[in-house]
Amino acid sequence: MLILFQWPFELLMAQTVQVRADAGYNTGMKWQGSHGRFAIANSPCYEGAVSYTLGKTKKLKDLSFELQYSYAYSSMHFEPYNSTIELDEENITIQSVFIGAGKKFGTGNVQPFGQALMGITVLNPYIKAPITRFTFAFSGGIKIVITSFMGIYLQAKALFPVMYNKVYVAWEPGFGLTNGVSPNGVAVAGYFSGGLYMTLVH
Repeated sequence: MLILFQWPFELLMAQTVQVRADAGYNTGMKWQGSHGRFAIANSPCYEGAVSYTLGKTKKLKDLSFELQYSYAYSSMHFEPYNSTIELDEENITIQSVFIGAGKKFGTGNVQPFGQALMGITVLNPYIKAPITRFTFAFSGGIKIVITSFMGIYLQAKALFPVMYNKVYVAWEPGFGLTNGVSPNGVAVAGYFSGGLYMTLVH
C-alpha cells in the first residue's frame, strides 16, 4: 500500500507551476454560410495561462498541463454569394478558453515545446447574439530561460472552431430565418504571440 500511495505524492512534489502573459497577432478567420461567407479581419491578440509541469518523474518527465485564456478584438463582415456588395463591418470580440497537455524538449536555455488543446471559443459581435463553439487547437514554440524563475515565451497556435449551421439562422443579414441545411465546417485561425513567463513553484 505504501508503494501504491507513493506515486501520487511523487507527482505533487515534482510539480513546477508557471504563469505567463503574452501578446501578438491574430490572423482572423473565414467560414461559409448558407447565403454567403463570414470574414473576421486580423487583429492584435492577448493571452494568459497557468501551467503545471512534471519534472522529476521518469515516465512523465517534462509533461505539462495548461489552462489558457485568449482574447482578440477585431471586425467582421458578411459577403453574400449572390451579390458583389459587401455589407458593413461590425466589431467583434473573440474569446477562447483551453485546457490541454504538452511536452517540452531539452534542458538548456532554449527549450522547444508542443501542445494539443481543446476548449470553447465565444464569438461576440456588437449587434448580434454571441455564439459559443467547441474548438481544438495545436501550438508550438520555444521557451528562452533568462533566470531560474523567469523567461521569454514564443508560440504559434492554430485554432479550429467547429462552425455548424445554427450560426447562420441568427447571423446572416438580410435573409431572415431560413430552413435550408448548411454544411458543417471548421474555421481556421492562427495566433502568433510572445511574452514572459514566471515560475511560482519549482
